[in-house]
Amino acid sequence: MKTKLSQVGLIILLVGSATLLRSQSTMDRAIGPAVITAIAPHYPAIAISAQAGGKVEVEVAIDASGKVTPARGISGPKLLQTISELTAKRWQFAVVDDPTERKATLTFTFAIAPHSDDARIAFHPPYEVELIYDPPQVVHMINSDPPNVRKKH
Repeated sequence: MKTKLSQVGLIILLVGSATLLRSQSTMDRAIGPAVITAIAPHYPAIAISAQAGGKVEVEVAIDASGKVTPARGISGPKLLQTISELTAKRWQFAVVDDPTERKATLTFTFAIAPHSDDARIAFHPPYEVELIYDPPQVVHMINSDPPNVRKKH
């Protein structure tokens, strides 16, 4: 009797797990793949120097294990696309039992806000990351070096 109950419990557990995986796959089709790990990009120094900003969209393909296979920049400043593609490859999505490749479009928004209290990294579900960078202030001081004094021998 106890063995039959444990077998029934195991079958219910397996059926429940399969239903959960199937429902995750159904949710993927309805609202897109669920994000497990989202990574924010860093603002490249060359882009800061060039005052480059804007939205970069990256199309990603996701395998059954939740890993991003290829990532391809489809719009936005070229100067920011490479870092966005590299960052997108580090994202992790929910595992599914369906081997069909899934797709998603990630959006990375870059902005430079000098002398602002608004500097931040914000994640906006499901697939958007906003990076507002406040560059350090450069202070110019006149005659900040000590005078060059030579001793006579």
